Amino acid sequence: MKTVRAAGFTLIELLTVIAIISILAGLTAVVLPGVLERAKITDAVADMRAISTSLHGYFTEEGTYPPGYGYQLFSQQSAAPATYNHHPYTFEAGIDVAIDAYNSSGDAYDRFSQNYDTNEDGTLQMLEFIPLGDTGFLNIAPNADPYPGGSLLTAFPSMTGSKRPYVYVPYYKKDVERMHRLGGGAWNGAAWNPAFVGDQTLFPPPQYDAFVLLSVGPLNNTRGIISPPNESAWLTSTGETMPQRAYYVLGMRAAYLATRDAGNDNILDFDYRARLREGQAKAHPDMPDLQNKGIAAPLIWKSE
Repeated sequence: MKTVRAAGFTLIELLTVIAIISILAGLTAVVLPGVLERAKITDAVADMRAISTSLHGYFTEEGTYPPGYGYQLFSQQSAAPATYNHHPYTFEAGIDVAIDAYNSSGDAYDRFSQNYDTNEDGTLQMLEFIPLGDTGFLNIAPNADPYPGGSLLTAFPSMTGSKRPYVYVPYYKKDVERMHRLGGGAWNGAAWNPAFVGDQTLFPPPQYDAFVLLSVGPLNNTRGIISPPNESAWLTSTGETMPQRAYYVLGMRAAYLATRDAGNDNILDFDYRARLREGQAKAHPDMPDLQNKGIAAPLIWKSE
Protein backbone atom coordinates (compact mmCIF):
# COMPACT_ATOMS: atom_id res chain seq x y z
CA MET A 1 0.00 0.00 0.00
CA LYS A 2 1.35 3.39 -0.99
CA THR A 3 1.88 6.01 1.68
CA VAL A 4 0.01 9.18 0.84
CA ARG A 5 1.70 12.41 2.03
CA ALA A 6 -0.24 15.64 2.30
CA ALA A 7 1.05 18.40 0.04
CA GLY A 8 2.55 21.53 1.63
CA PHE A 9 5.22 22.50 4.13
CA THR A 10 5.81 20.87 7.42
CA LEU A 11 6.09 23.12 10.44
CA ILE A 12 9.86 22.65 10.54
CA GLU A 13 10.19 23.56 6.86
CA LEU A 14 8.01 26.63 7.32
CA LEU A 15 10.00 27.79 10.32
CA THR A 16 13.22 27.25 8.37
CA VAL A 17 11.97 29.39 5.49
CA ILE A 18 10.86 32.12 7.91
CA ALA A 19 14.25 32.04 9.62
CA ILE A 20 16.08 32.36 6.29
CA ILE A 21 13.87 35.27 5.23
CA SER A 22 14.45 36.98 8.58
CA ILE A 23 18.22 36.60 8.24
CA LEU A 24 18.18 37.99 4.70
CA ALA A 25 15.96 40.89 5.77
CA GLY A 26 18.30 41.65 8.65
CA LEU A 27 21.34 41.61 6.40
CA THR A 28 19.57 43.86 3.91
CA ALA A 29 18.62 46.32 6.65
CA VAL A 30 22.23 46.48 7.81
CA VAL A 31 24.03 46.45 4.47
CA LEU A 32 21.69 48.36 2.15
CA PRO A 33 21.83 51.77 3.93
CA GLY A 34 25.62 51.64 3.82
CA VAL A 35 25.59 50.79 0.13
CA LEU A 36 23.16 53.62 -0.62
CA GLU A 37 25.19 56.05 1.49
CA ARG A 38 28.40 55.19 -0.34
CA ALA A 39 26.60 55.69 -3.65
CA LYS A 40 25.35 59.10 -2.51
CA ILE A 41 28.83 60.13 -1.42
CA THR A 42 30.23 59.01 -4.77
CA ASP A 43 27.61 61.06 -6.61
CA ALA A 44 28.16 64.09 -4.38
CA VAL A 45 31.93 63.97 -4.87
CA ALA A 46 31.42 63.73 -8.64
CA ASP A 47 29.19 66.82 -8.51
CA MET A 48 31.73 68.68 -6.42
CA ARG A 49 34.50 67.76 -8.83
CA ALA A 50 32.48 69.10 -11.77
CA ILE A 51 31.71 72.33 -9.92
CA SER A 52 35.35 72.68 -8.91
CA THR A 53 36.46 72.27 -12.52
CA SER A 54 34.17 75.07 -13.64
CA LEU A 55 35.37 77.35 -10.84
CA HIS A 56 39.00 76.72 -11.77
CA GLY A 57 38.11 77.66 -15.35
CA TYR A 58 36.65 80.91 -14.09
CA PHE A 59 39.80 81.57 -12.06
CA THR A 60 42.00 81.01 -15.11
CA GLU A 61 40.08 83.64 -17.05
CA GLU A 62 39.36 86.19 -14.31
CA GLY A 63 42.24 85.80 -11.83
CA THR A 64 39.76 85.27 -8.99
CA TYR A 65 37.08 82.80 -8.01
CA PRO A 66 33.52 84.13 -8.28
CA PRO A 67 32.49 85.92 -5.08
CA GLY A 68 29.60 84.22 -3.32
CA TYR A 69 29.30 87.38 -1.24
CA GLY A 70 31.19 90.65 -1.18
CA TYR A 71 32.43 92.74 -4.07
CA GLN A 72 31.73 91.46 -7.57
CA LEU A 73 33.19 94.19 -9.77
CA PHE A 74 36.81 94.34 -8.72
CA SER A 75 37.64 97.02 -11.30
CA GLN A 76 35.27 99.45 -9.56
CA GLN A 77 36.82 99.19 -6.11
CA SER A 78 38.38 102.18 -4.45
CA ALA A 79 40.90 101.99 -1.66
CA ALA A 80 39.58 100.13 1.38
CA PRO A 81 37.66 100.62 3.49
CA ALA A 82 34.87 100.71 0.95
CA THR A 83 31.26 100.66 2.06
CA TYR A 84 28.01 99.47 0.62
CA ASN A 85 26.86 103.06 0.10
CA HIS A 86 30.02 103.91 -1.83
CA HIS A 87 29.54 101.01 -4.20
CA PRO A 88 25.82 100.22 -4.43
CA TYR A 89 26.32 98.12 -7.54
CA THR A 90 29.31 96.09 -6.45
CA PHE A 91 28.00 94.40 -3.33
CA GLU A 92 25.39 91.72 -3.77
CA ALA A 93 24.51 88.92 -1.38
CA GLY A 94 23.17 86.90 -4.26
CA ILE A 95 23.56 83.58 -6.00
CA ASP A 96 26.63 84.56 -7.91
CA VAL A 97 27.93 81.16 -8.94
CA ALA A 98 24.60 80.27 -10.54
CA ILE A 99 25.37 82.77 -13.31
CA ASP A 100 28.93 81.54 -13.78
CA ALA A 101 29.22 80.89 -17.51
CA TYR A 102 31.79 78.19 -16.86
CA ASN A 103 29.52 76.25 -14.56
CA SER A 104 27.66 73.47 -16.32
CA SER A 105 26.53 71.99 -13.00
CA GLY A 106 24.28 74.82 -11.86
CA ASP A 107 21.55 72.38 -10.97
CA ALA A 108 23.82 70.09 -8.96
CA TYR A 109 22.01 69.32 -5.75
CA ASP A 110 23.16 67.91 -2.45
CA ARG A 111 21.41 64.56 -2.40
CA PHE A 112 21.80 64.30 1.37
CA SER A 113 19.96 67.44 2.36
CA GLN A 114 16.41 68.11 3.45
CA ASN A 115 16.43 71.91 3.21
CA TYR A 116 18.64 74.97 3.36
CA ASP A 117 18.81 75.02 7.17
CA THR A 118 22.28 73.59 7.71
CA ASN A 119 22.16 73.60 11.51
CA GLU A 120 18.48 72.67 11.97
CA ASP A 121 17.63 75.71 14.08
CA GLY A 122 14.59 76.72 12.03
CA THR A 123 16.24 79.92 10.76
CA LEU A 124 18.21 80.69 7.63
CA GLN A 125 21.52 82.26 8.58
CA MET A 126 23.77 84.29 6.30
CA LEU A 127 25.90 81.65 4.61
CA GLU A 128 23.02 79.19 4.56
CA PHE A 129 21.55 81.27 1.77
CA ILE A 130 24.56 81.37 -0.50
CA PRO A 131 23.44 78.42 -2.64
CA LEU A 132 24.77 77.17 -5.93
CA GLY A 133 22.13 76.35 -8.47
CA ASP A 134 18.67 77.26 -9.66
CA THR A 135 16.58 76.61 -6.54
CA GLY A 136 17.15 79.92 -4.75
CA PHE A 137 14.39 82.17 -6.01
CA LEU A 138 15.04 85.06 -3.61
CA ASN A 139 16.65 87.49 -6.04
CA ILE A 140 18.53 90.20 -4.15
CA ALA A 141 19.18 93.10 -6.51
CA PRO A 142 22.65 94.70 -6.54
CA ASN A 143 21.26 97.95 -5.10
CA ALA A 144 19.16 96.28 -2.40
CA ASP A 145 20.09 95.77 1.21
CA PRO A 146 22.12 92.59 1.75
CA TYR A 147 20.26 89.64 3.18
CA PRO A 148 20.73 89.98 6.97
CA GLY A 149 19.87 86.42 7.94
CA GLY A 150 16.61 85.28 9.43
CA SER A 151 13.68 83.07 8.64
CA LEU A 152 12.24 83.50 5.16
CA LEU A 153 10.77 80.04 4.86
CA THR A 154 7.18 81.29 5.01
CA ALA A 155 7.64 84.25 2.72
CA PHE A 156 9.61 82.29 0.16
CA PRO A 157 8.26 78.73 -0.06
CA SER A 158 10.64 77.97 -2.93
CA MET A 159 13.43 77.83 -0.37
CA THR A 160 11.82 74.87 1.41
CA GLY A 161 12.57 72.40 -1.35
CA SER A 162 13.64 68.86 -0.56
CA LYS A 163 17.17 69.43 -1.86
CA ARG A 164 19.72 72.16 -1.10
CA PRO A 165 22.52 73.18 -3.45
CA TYR A 166 26.04 73.13 -2.10
CA VAL A 167 27.16 76.09 -0.05
CA TYR A 168 30.03 77.78 -1.89
CA VAL A 169 32.48 79.82 0.18
CA PRO A 170 35.27 81.74 -1.61
CA TYR A 171 37.99 83.41 0.45
CA TYR A 172 41.36 85.13 0.37
CA LYS A 173 43.93 82.83 1.98
CA LYS A 174 46.09 85.56 3.53
CA ASP A 175 43.06 87.05 5.27
CA VAL A 176 42.11 83.68 6.76
CA GLU A 177 45.65 83.14 8.02
CA ARG A 178 45.72 86.64 9.46
CA MET A 179 42.38 86.22 11.21
CA HIS A 180 43.52 82.91 12.65
CA ARG A 181 46.64 84.53 14.11
CA LEU A 182 44.56 87.34 15.59
CA GLY A 183 42.10 84.82 16.96
CA GLY A 184 44.62 83.12 19.19
CA GLY A 185 42.76 80.30 20.90
CA ALA A 186 39.70 80.39 18.65
CA TRP A 187 40.11 76.67 18.03
CA ASN A 188 36.53 76.13 16.89
CA GLY A 189 35.97 79.58 15.46
CA ALA A 190 34.18 80.76 18.60
CA ALA A 191 35.85 84.20 18.65
CA TRP A 192 35.38 85.00 14.97
CA ASN A 193 32.86 87.80 14.61
CA PRO A 194 32.65 91.12 12.76
CA ALA A 195 33.80 93.13 15.80
CA PHE A 196 36.96 91.05 15.80
CA VAL A 197 38.12 92.63 12.55
CA GLY A 198 39.91 95.69 13.87
CA ASP A 199 41.72 96.34 10.61
CA GLN A 200 39.12 97.24 8.01
CA THR A 201 41.58 96.74 5.18
CA LEU A 202 40.57 93.09 5.42
CA PHE A 203 37.47 93.94 3.41
CA PRO A 204 37.07 93.95 0.49
CA PRO A 205 39.79 91.43 -0.40
CA PRO A 206 41.94 91.95 -3.50
CA GLN A 207 40.80 88.60 -4.86
CA TYR A 208 39.31 85.26 -3.90
CA ASP A 209 42.17 82.80 -4.38
CA ALA A 210 40.61 79.72 -2.77
CA PHE A 211 37.21 78.21 -2.05
CA VAL A 212 35.43 75.40 -0.26
CA LEU A 213 32.23 73.59 -1.15
CA LEU A 214 30.21 72.22 1.75
CA SER A 215 27.21 69.95 1.96
CA VAL A 216 25.45 69.08 5.17
CA GLY A 217 26.48 65.44 4.87
CA PRO A 218 24.33 62.37 5.51
CA LEU A 219 23.36 63.57 9.00
CA ASN A 220 21.91 66.85 7.67
CA ASN A 221 23.96 69.25 9.77
CA THR A 222 27.21 71.18 9.33
CA ARG A 223 27.59 71.28 13.13
CA GLY A 224 28.56 74.93 13.37
CA ILE A 225 30.87 75.26 10.38
CA ILE A 226 28.45 77.35 8.30
CA SER A 227 26.61 79.01 11.20
CA PRO A 228 28.14 79.74 14.61
CA PRO A 229 25.99 78.51 17.48
CA ASN A 230 25.35 82.13 18.53
CA GLU A 231 25.33 83.86 15.15
CA SER A 232 22.26 86.02 15.78
CA ALA A 233 23.63 87.13 19.15
CA TRP A 234 27.00 88.29 17.89
CA LEU A 235 25.45 90.02 14.90
CA THR A 236 23.27 92.02 17.28
CA SER A 237 26.07 92.74 19.74
CA THR A 238 28.38 94.07 17.03
CA GLY A 239 25.76 96.26 15.40
CA GLU A 240 26.25 94.79 11.94
CA THR A 241 23.04 96.07 10.39
CA MET A 242 24.70 96.25 6.98
CA PRO A 243 26.51 92.96 7.10
CA GLN A 244 29.03 93.06 4.27
CA ARG A 245 31.82 92.51 6.75
CA ALA A 246 29.78 89.90 8.59
CA TYR A 247 29.45 87.86 5.40
CA TYR A 248 33.17 88.04 4.86
CA VAL A 249 34.08 87.08 8.42
CA LEU A 250 31.61 84.19 8.35
CA GLY A 251 33.12 83.05 5.08
CA MET A 252 36.65 83.18 6.46
CA ARG A 253 35.54 81.34 9.58
CA ALA A 254 33.83 78.61 7.53
CA ALA A 255 36.89 78.31 5.29
CA TYR A 256 39.24 78.01 8.27
CA LEU A 257 37.13 75.32 9.91
CA ALA A 258 36.44 73.44 6.68
CA THR A 259 40.14 73.24 5.85
CA ARG A 260 41.43 72.71 9.40
CA ASP A 261 44.05 69.96 9.66
CA ALA A 262 45.24 69.98 13.25
CA GLY A 263 47.28 66.81 12.82
CA ASN A 264 49.05 68.17 9.72
CA ASP A 265 48.38 64.80 8.10
CA ASN A 266 46.45 65.97 5.02
CA ILE A 267 43.22 64.76 6.62
CA LEU A 268 40.55 67.40 7.24
CA ASP A 269 39.34 67.42 10.83
CA PHE A 270 35.69 68.06 10.02
CA ASP A 271 35.05 66.20 6.77
CA TYR A 272 32.45 63.45 7.06
CA ARG A 273 34.55 60.92 5.17
CA ALA A 274 37.59 61.52 7.35
CA ARG A 275 35.58 61.27 10.56
CA LEU A 276 33.99 58.06 9.34
CA ARG A 277 37.08 56.29 8.01
CA GLU A 278 40.18 57.97 9.40
CA GLY A 279 39.33 58.22 13.09
CA GLN A 280 39.02 62.00 13.14
CA ALA A 281 35.85 61.78 15.21
CA LYS A 282 37.89 60.24 18.01
CA ALA A 283 40.82 62.62 17.59
CA HIS A 284 38.64 65.74 17.40
CA PRO A 285 35.28 64.86 18.98
CA ASP A 286 33.92 68.38 19.47
CA MET A 287 32.43 70.04 16.43
CA PRO A 288 32.40 73.85 16.01
CA ASP A 289 28.91 74.01 17.51
CA LEU A 290 30.65 72.81 20.70
CA GLN A 291 28.87 69.48 20.71
CA ASN A 292 30.42 66.03 20.67
CA LYS A 293 28.62 64.45 17.74
CA GLY A 294 31.00 61.74 16.60
CA ILE A 295 30.97 61.37 12.84
CA ALA A 296 28.37 64.13 12.33
CA ALA A 297 30.04 66.50 9.87
CA PRO A 298 29.65 68.03 6.42
CA LEU A 299 31.07 66.72 3.17
CA ILE A 300 33.86 69.11 2.14
CA TRP A 301 35.66 69.88 -1.11
CA LYS A 302 38.45 72.44 -1.06
CA SER A 303 40.12 74.14 -3.99
CA GLU A 304 43.59 72.80 -3.24
